[in-house]
Amino acid sequence: MKAARKKFDDAGISVSAYNLSFNDSFTDEEIDRGFQLSKAFGVNMITASSTLSTAPRLVKGAEKYQTIVAFHGHAM
Repeated sequence: MKAARKKFDDAGISVSAYNLSFNDSFTDEEIDRGFQLSKAFGVNMITASSTLSTAPRLVKGAEKYQTIVAFHGHAM
């Protein structure tokens, strides 16, 4: 992730968030890894098109990694 971020920085592209759409099939370990990846990418925000039932499971990671989870929806 750090190497990927460097490519953005070298190209002069500002990055403020990492997109990861958590869903009900994610294990707790996978959720935690998503937060770790966002930190390795150097951001403190994850954008997510996720299920509402998954949202409560993200609180622990958001608090632990001091990361904002910004939900967005899609029309059905």
